[in-house]
Amino acid sequence: MAHIRTRITKNKDEKYHISIKRKGVEIHKSFSKKEDAELYVKWKESLIDNIDNFEVPLAHTIPIESIFEMKLESIADTNKRTYNDIKNVKQTLFELIDSKKFASDMSFDDWKNLAKQLYDKDVYRGAKSGNNVRKISLETLRKFFAYCSASYSYAQAQGIELENHPLRVIQTFITPLKTKKNDDDPS
Repeated sequence: MAHIRTRITKNKDEKYHISIKRKGVEIHKSFSKKEDAELYVKWKESLIDNIDNFEVPLAHTIPIESIFEMKLESIADTNKRTYNDIKNVKQTLFELIDSKKFASDMSFDDWKNLAKQLYDKDVYRGAKSGNNVRKISLETLRKFFAYCSASYSYAQAQGIELENHPLRVIQTFITPLKTKKNDDDPS
């Protein structure tokens, strides 16, 4: 709430003193013209009321790489196998996307397209020779996205508001593929 008070100076000039108190903000200022004081009050009150609209959510400032780093730091001393698996997932992921991309910029469709890319990607079994090339298995693809989902879940537990798109990819893309493949397999 703002108040404008008129004061007479020693020189018999009018000064307009404003006082704004709102949402933990207190501003006091003097003007020589009443119009200036009124404009300032209107502008400043509007700015104070809308300051929340200018705040950038934490999720919009964190790169995906940082989400994986947070998860890796949390398990560094506990489980070496999981640590190495997440590290490998991170490395593979950043061969396909920019590591500096913000987590909030990755949509469900981006993650789904990533799953399709990985599913079509050739992987090596054993030594890296032309004879040992095969397509990635659905189980390996599911594990890849499970580790991505675990990293996102950890970030959510730390208070970063993100949608867990990797988990949704498992539920809506990988699991139906796996079910379809099992239905088609006669053995």
